Amino acid sequence: MATTLSIKGQTVMLFNFMTTFGIGFVMKNSYKAGFYVMGGTLFLILLVTFLFVENRKASDRT
Repeated sequence: MATTLSIKGQTVMLFNFMTTFGIGFVMKNSYKAGFYVMGGTLFLILLVTFLFVENRKASDRT
């Protein structure tokens, strides 16, 4: 219960709501466009995560 009252919990819930609403809005108009948007978004998230991990590994070596 305390988590839902914290700022972090509310921020995560708001982000999840906006993401779900956005995907639903795009999918309502076109499934093909919705899958392109989800695929592109997933690619960008994974690319940023990969670069972040590689940066951390490089800084740990020195």
